[in-house]
Amino acid sequence: MDDIIGSFRAGLFAGKHVLVSGGSSGIGLAVARGFAAAGAAVIATGTSDAKLEADRADPNYRGIAF
Repeated sequence: MDDIIGSFRAGLFAGKHVLVSGGSSGIGLAVARGFAAAGAAVIATGTSDAKLEADRADPNYRGIAF
């Protein structure tokens, strides 16, 4: 993940809003984390309430609204 983020200019997505569908796990969650690390305000959606609740409680996913 860090090598992907390092490919972008710091703050590239600062002030931007991103909606990620399928963001409760897998590629969608990785994309949401990447955008959040690049400064975007991220909202991630998914179909599993249990996964979304678990992600919301995980401190590794700060900056992402589930």
